[in-house]
Amino acid sequence: MQYVLGNMLNGGGGLNADKLALDLQFAADKTLTARKGPTPTFSRGSTGTFVGSDGLIQSAAINTPRFDHDPVTLACRGLLIEEQRTNFITYSQDFSNIVYSKTGSSISSVSTTSPSGGTTSQKIVEDTSNGAHGIETPTFAAGTYTCSVFVKASGRSWFRFSLSGVNTWFNISSGVIGTIGAGHTASIVSFGNGWYRVIVTFTSASVAGALLRLATDNNISTYTGDGSSGLLLWGLQVEAGSFATSYIPTTTSALTRSADVCNITGAAFSGIWNPSEGTMFTHHQKTVGGANSFIFHINDNTFANDLSHRCGTTGTAAIMNVSNVAQLTGFDATYASGSIAKTATAIRLNDCAFSVNAGSAITDLSASLPTVNRMFIGSTHTSTNHLNGTISAIRYYKKRLPNAKLQALTV
Repeated sequence: MQYVLGNMLNGGGGLNADKLALDLQFAADKTLTARKGPTPTFSRGSTGTFVGSDGLIQSAAINTPRFDHDPVTLACRGLLIEEQRTNFITYSQDFSNIVYSKTGSSISSVSTTSPSGGTTSQKIVEDTSNGAHGIETPTFAAGTYTCSVFVKASGRSWFRFSLSGVNTWFNISSGVIGTIGAGHTASIVSFGNGWYRVIVTFTSASVAGALLRLATDNNISTYTGDGSSGLLLWGLQVEAGSFATSYIPTTTSALTRSADVCNITGAAFSGIWNPSEGTMFTHHQKTVGGANSFIFHINDNTFANDLSHRCGTTGTAAIMNVSNVAQLTGFDATYASGSIAKTATAIRLNDCAFSVNAGSAITDLSASLPTVNRMFIGSTHTSTNHLNGTISAIRYYKKRLPNAKLQALTV
């Protein structure tokens, strides 16, 4: 295993026997600047949020990459690459605004630190009536949406989303999901200091709004309030899609976060690429939703001739095409959703291999190699099929490394 940190990264005492040509250490360095080889170009036509090294949500300026962190452990996950998304809900941090209708409740300001480090969170307080207690968002059109909000216990521990008449419950004190309503997909993510981001994906066949409700226990929809208990809320988001993305703050109107675009093209790419053989290594956090998400896409500005690492909801794969004909057979592996994966693919004419997370190499001895001229990181060349996750590291060697070294790389 010392080979990885010694010979492979340092080039065997300066000889670079493995012909390391590109070394991007996004998580360790928190920069696009390559340790070896060209630095990728990056663009995003809007601001975007991410979790900083202090565990708090912050904003990155237009065309500035985001290096995301775990909000609890504070470990850097790497370069965050996401598709374009829109938060359709206005006043995402002001639940006292008249766009939200209140039922058996009121909204009060609090001094509690929010997930962004400020004091912009608010408390939804139940009244003393016997019934439902909560707020309702403005309506949105029929379709598939993911609704999310940051919640913290404050007298009440249970929270429920009521979406298209279907309820899903969350225990905000323990971070446990209760009953999940029919047709709902639910998750809960700790953001430290008692805050959780609760997430529900659902499909509405008609115009609907989202109901955010207090509860006394799982499956309890109505009760007599005490006039003081409630929950803290911050950062509501309703976005079209089957999974949640980074928070998009809004005020008077819906807001769109542009897609992240990261690539190496032209002479920068041709200067490192070996058309005869090579090895690609990636270390990434698997996308939480969506299939066929690209970690990288090396191509000729088409899908006809390319090499890529991709992941979906059940695993990761290496794909290579020559004139629209697939070249690699069985280059895939499964692992848990949301987990970290290390993947290495070695290519040479009629001699290719693939390893994931130190697994034994899968081989293909009948593959041709594509002619390519560019590399996109976290998406395709058409800025589609985004990873919607983080990339810790990418390395490219101008040599077909032995199978045993592929396993060593992916430990």
